[in-house]
Amino acid sequence: MDKRKITLYVQSVKEVVGVEAWGVWSYAGGPGIRGGYRFVKDYKRYSEPKCEWVLPEDQMKTIEMVKAIAQQHGFEVEVVDVAKSKKKPKIKVFPTVVIDAGEKIEGTISKEKIIQLLTKN
Repeated sequence: MDKRKITLYVQSVKEVVGVEAWGVWSYAGGPGIRGGYRFVKDYKRYSEPKCEWVLPEDQMKTIEMVKAIAQQHGFEVEVVDVAKSKKKPKIKVFPTVVIDAGEKIEGTISKEKIIQLLTKN
């Protein structure tokens, strides 16, 4: 018997976790005051924010809850992070649960709503 499938769409956010900084030594040259050519050491400091993709806490709790309930009812769960995926579904509200029959729950997802959706089909 094939397992039925639930797809859970979530959206992670890019969060700054630190700053990456580095310096570069170089030489600048030009004509000297008394003639000739002179070199001057030059140090430039660059910095860039370091970011990571992080799921909001409410969406993490939803993933755990959906996986637990789906396992009890014999469903396989696929979690799709829309922010990282190349193929963008037309979903505006996160998290969203979609079952293989095409029905979905958007926004706040409760245990009762999931159980009702899974037992309906």
